[in-house]
Amino acid sequence: MICAVIAGAVGGGIMGVVPGVMGVAAFAPPLDGAGNSVKAQKALAFIAGHLNLNVFGTTRCVMAGKEPVKA
Repeated sequence: MICAVIAGAVGGGIMGVVPGVMGVAAFAPPLDGAGNSVKAQKALAFIAGHLNLNVFGTTRCVMAGKEPVKA
């Protein structure tokens, strides 16, 4: 997962991206000394760990197909 701090004002938003697969964003107070959300960093770390994603890993994240809608 590639993580980037959303630029702009100090607001605490963080976005993680798996190119071609998914993106996830998190925003929550409080902020650390660099203006990044402490909770958002922990949330992205949890999601990346749960999906076994990291910068050096070779694991591919495959999203499950949608189930048909029942009328």
